[in-house]
Amino acid sequence: MKEYNTKQKESLLSFLKDNSHKCFTTEELLINLPDVGKSTLYRLLAHLEEEGMLTCSLKGRCKTYSYRKGECEGHLHLVCKDCGCYTHLSHEATAEVLRIIAADTGFDASLIDWEIRGRCKECLK
Repeated sequence: MKEYNTKQKESLLSFLKDNSHKCFTTEELLINLPDVGKSTLYRLLAHLEEEGMLTCSLKGRCKTYSYRKGECEGHLHLVCKDCGCYTHLSHEATAEVLRIIAADTGFDASLIDWEIRGRCKECLK
């Protein structure tokens, strides 16, 4: 299948890259991207997620999407359940968490889209 770079796809990717520290529901994306239709957005999100360009997670019962940077592999992500803020934990801190899990449980954990959900410091204020 031939790959097309449409204005809608470019608009979506540009928005997500510019806001890579946050997660967005489809409704939030539709509000922020009025030039992208609903069915087009769903199609683009599925395609970009399949390509590994987006991270998909849950915020309550809604799927949220964020841009997946090249260096996104191999570390934990902290996701604020209130504002959707998406923080990349350092590789060193992630390694320490995995070391503690192994020492405490004997479980040899591997990372596959690991997320820790909670509230960011701004939402805790």
